[in-house]
Amino acid sequence: ARYLSTMTKVEIEVDGKRYPSVEHCFQAAKYKHLLTLLGDKAKAKPLQDRFQVGGPLGSLDPIKVKSHGGKGAMKRLGVALDVEAWNKHRDSAMWEALQARYAVDEKF
Repeated sequence: ARYLSTMTKVEIEVDGKRYPSVEHCFQAAKYKHLLTLLGDKAKAKPLQDRFQVGGPLGSLDPIKVKSHGGKGAMKRLGVALDVEAWNKHRDSAMWEALQARYAVDEKF
Protein backbone atom coordinates (compact mmCIF):
# COMPACT_ATOMS: atom_id res chain seq x y z
CA ALA A 1 0.00 0.00 0.00
CA ARG A 2 2.94 2.34 0.65
CA TYR A 3 3.83 2.30 -3.05
CA LEU A 4 0.49 3.94 -3.79
CA SER A 5 1.36 6.89 -1.55
CA THR A 6 1.69 10.42 -2.92
CA MET A 7 5.14 10.33 -1.29
CA THR A 8 6.47 7.69 -3.69
CA LYS A 9 9.06 9.13 -6.07
CA VAL A 10 7.62 8.74 -9.56
CA GLU A 11 8.32 11.61 -11.94
CA ILE A 12 5.15 13.17 -13.34
CA GLU A 13 4.32 16.03 -15.68
CA VAL A 14 1.52 18.52 -15.06
CA ASP A 15 0.98 21.62 -17.19
CA GLY A 16 4.30 21.03 -18.94
CA LYS A 17 6.22 20.97 -15.63
CA ARG A 18 8.03 17.90 -14.29
CA TYR A 19 7.78 16.98 -10.62
CA PRO A 20 9.61 14.18 -8.76
CA SER A 21 6.41 13.03 -7.02
CA VAL A 22 2.70 13.69 -6.63
CA GLU A 23 3.51 15.40 -3.32
CA HIS A 24 5.93 17.84 -4.96
CA CYS A 25 3.25 18.75 -7.50
CA PHE A 26 0.57 19.15 -4.84
CA GLN A 27 2.70 21.42 -2.66
CA ALA A 28 3.64 23.55 -5.70
CA ALA A 29 -0.07 23.94 -6.51
CA LYS A 30 -0.60 25.72 -3.19
CA TYR A 31 1.56 28.58 -4.41
CA LYS A 32 -1.02 29.33 -7.12
CA HIS A 33 -3.38 30.46 -4.33
CA LEU A 34 -1.54 33.08 -2.31
CA LEU A 35 -3.11 36.01 -0.48
CA THR A 36 0.02 38.10 -0.18
CA LEU A 37 0.89 37.87 -3.86
CA LEU A 38 -2.68 37.60 -5.10
CA GLY A 39 -2.85 39.16 -8.54
CA ASP A 40 0.92 39.07 -9.02
CA LYS A 41 1.50 35.70 -10.63
CA ALA A 42 4.98 36.74 -11.80
CA LYS A 43 6.18 36.70 -8.16
CA ALA A 44 4.37 33.48 -7.30
CA LYS A 45 5.73 31.49 -10.28
CA PRO A 46 9.30 31.16 -8.93
CA LEU A 47 7.86 29.85 -5.66
CA GLN A 48 5.94 27.15 -7.55
CA ASP A 49 8.91 26.28 -9.74
CA ARG A 50 11.09 25.40 -6.72
CA PHE A 51 9.24 22.06 -6.46
CA GLN A 52 10.03 20.93 -10.01
CA VAL A 53 12.66 18.43 -11.11
CA GLY A 54 15.90 20.41 -11.06
CA GLY A 55 14.46 23.04 -8.72
CA PRO A 56 15.91 23.68 -5.26
CA LEU A 57 13.22 21.53 -3.59
CA GLY A 58 13.04 18.95 -6.38
CA SER A 59 15.72 16.75 -4.84
CA LEU A 60 14.10 16.67 -1.40
CA ASP A 61 12.35 13.56 -0.15
CA PRO A 62 8.57 14.00 -0.63
CA ILE A 63 8.02 13.69 3.12
CA LYS A 64 10.34 16.65 3.71
CA VAL A 65 8.93 18.68 0.81
CA LYS A 66 5.49 18.58 2.41
CA SER A 67 6.60 21.10 5.04
CA HIS A 68 7.56 23.58 2.31
CA GLY A 69 3.89 23.99 1.47
CA GLY A 70 2.90 24.68 5.06
CA LYS A 71 2.12 27.89 6.94
CA GLY A 72 5.58 28.18 8.46
CA ALA A 73 7.38 27.94 5.13
CA MET A 74 5.01 30.42 3.54
CA LYS A 75 5.44 32.83 6.43
CA ARG A 76 9.23 32.67 6.06
CA LEU A 77 8.79 33.56 2.38
CA GLY A 78 6.49 36.47 3.25
CA VAL A 79 3.41 34.93 1.66
CA ALA A 80 0.17 33.41 2.91
CA LEU A 81 -2.17 30.83 1.47
CA ASP A 82 -5.63 31.98 0.44
CA VAL A 83 -7.29 29.10 2.29
CA GLU A 84 -10.73 29.71 0.79
CA ALA A 85 -9.36 29.62 -2.78
CA TRP A 86 -7.13 26.62 -2.01
CA ASN A 87 -10.01 24.67 -0.49
CA LYS A 88 -11.91 25.10 -3.76
CA HIS A 89 -9.01 23.84 -5.86
CA ARG A 90 -7.09 21.33 -3.75
CA ASP A 91 -9.10 18.28 -4.79
CA SER A 92 -8.66 19.07 -8.49
CA ALA A 93 -4.94 19.73 -7.93
CA MET A 94 -4.54 16.30 -6.32
CA TRP A 95 -6.67 14.60 -8.97
CA GLU A 96 -4.58 16.14 -11.76
CA ALA A 97 -1.35 14.97 -10.11
CA LEU A 98 -2.75 11.46 -9.56
CA GLN A 99 -3.88 11.23 -13.18
CA ALA A 100 -0.39 12.28 -14.29
CA ARG A 101 1.11 9.50 -12.17
CA TYR A 102 -1.36 6.95 -13.50
CA ALA A 103 -0.30 7.88 -17.03
CA VAL A 104 3.38 7.01 -16.38
CA ASP A 105 3.34 4.40 -13.60
CA GLU A 106 2.26 0.92 -14.69
CA LYS A 107 2.03 -0.34 -11.09
CA PHE A 108 -0.25 2.52 -10.07
